[in-house]
Amino acid sequence: MAWRLIVSLAATFICLGVGSGTGAAAQDLPGRTTVSITGNDIIMTTADGAEGVIDDATGVALNRVVFANDRSGLVAATYQGTNTLIIVKGRAAPIDVRTVSLRRNQTLLGGGGTLRLRGASTGAIVDFTAPGETPTLHNWDNRPSPLIKVVSNNHVVGLDLEIDQALRRGEGGYVGIYGSGRQLNINTFYYGIGGGTNYNITINDVNIRNTGAVWDGTSTRSSDGILIREGSHISIYDVTVTGVLGDGINFITVDGAQVWDVAIDNASLAGIRVNNGSNDISITDFSITDAGKTGLGLFSGSNFTAANGEVDGTGGQFFGVGGRSINLGKVTSASIDGVTVDGSAVSGFLAIQSTDIALSGSSFVNGSDIRFLNSSGSIVGTIVTGVDERGHAVSLEVGNRRTVTVDVTGITLGDSTTPIGLRMVGENGTINVSGSGNISTAVTACTNTMEGAGEVIGTVEINAASHRATCP
Repeated sequence: MAWRLIVSLAATFICLGVGSGTGAAAQDLPGRTTVSITGNDIIMTTADGAEGVIDDATGVALNRVVFANDRSGLVAATYQGTNTLIIVKGRAAPIDVRTVSLRRNQTLLGGGGTLRLRGASTGAIVDFTAPGETPTLHNWDNRPSPLIKVVSNNHVVGLDLEIDQALRRGEGGYVGIYGSGRQLNINTFYYGIGGGTNYNITINDVNIRNTGAVWDGTSTRSSDGILIREGSHISIYDVTVTGVLGDGINFITVDGAQVWDVAIDNASLAGIRVNNGSNDISITDFSITDAGKTGLGLFSGSNFTAANGEVDGTGGQFFGVGGRSINLGKVTSASIDGVTVDGSAVSGFLAIQSTDIALSGSSFVNGSDIRFLNSSGSIVGTIVTGVDERGHAVSLEVGNRRTVTVDVTGITLGDSTTPIGLRMVGENGTINVSGSGNISTAVTACTNTMEGAGEVIGTVEINAASHRATCP
């Protein structure tokens, strides 16, 4: 593991480390590797000599360094052009900003933050820790704008963002981070970070929080912690979002994103929302707590993965609807594995008009049921308990002359307080059900209430007994 030391020698900063390269040009390098900043120059020195540096996350060569510690300095730094490392050194008081609009191929690094650098020639790796303290950026006024706007090949790391959503005129305000190649044309409060119609964006070691207004229950306008619109190759990790009046993370028409090690608490709408034809999205090692409307929402897209996460206390206290911990709508191919859902005002898991849905190895407790509505897929190795108020542990529902195929295997279908373990219901449609190894201590293990032209085909095993079109 690389070791490093930051020292200050006048205008020079030196990072010392034992580095090893990665990739085709990688090699173990004996001895000491250093990264030094003198003036606006940043150089890595290895046993092979001096060389330039590359941001290892984005692959962008960083040819100059600019320091900033106030609003005007930040604005000036962004105008230094591409391939610039901007270091915000931080101070005791927050830095009031409007929108920090990064240019392409720029990295924004907060004081005390760590940036992994790669040698341009040798591929040596050094974890460079910036001088200074973690800066806090705070919205200066109430325009509907991001605190940070990102574009292609940007990296934002090591910052705290405060969104005072009490600073607003009427229905306008701030968001945290945003990026879009087109004019932002939505009425929002200030938000955190955003970007769109851009590619190769990395956001890590960032904390975003609302410090001002609380939701009044009447407005339909919102803000987000991170909003990415029409982007691709997005990486977000080691990020927390707290108390925003909108979605914690919102992807709109994003093609390719990885999200991991994130914690979203008390977002008024969704903890994480993916929608409008987004594809190839991976969300792992996540925590979503007390979301107002939806914990994890995946809508209109394909190839989604969510694994090793927790969704707790999804409420529905806003807009008078919601409270779905995991909600899928018109999705093709999604894998949900190893997720714990605890407490859902409306439903623990709801899939609507979706296909190839694989729900496995998960736990739904305290009012968190599972519903497949006109959806096909599988439910495997999952526990559902404490859903007495829902009336059922798992519900398969069909209509509109659709045929759905669902495999139910190795499921705990409710407990002694659950009225129905497995419910099959609908009309003018067909449910093709299969599976084995299911157990249930519910009052009724299985019901079939199909009406009209509706039918159930196939066989499902519950408590070592096979059930076909009729259930006892």
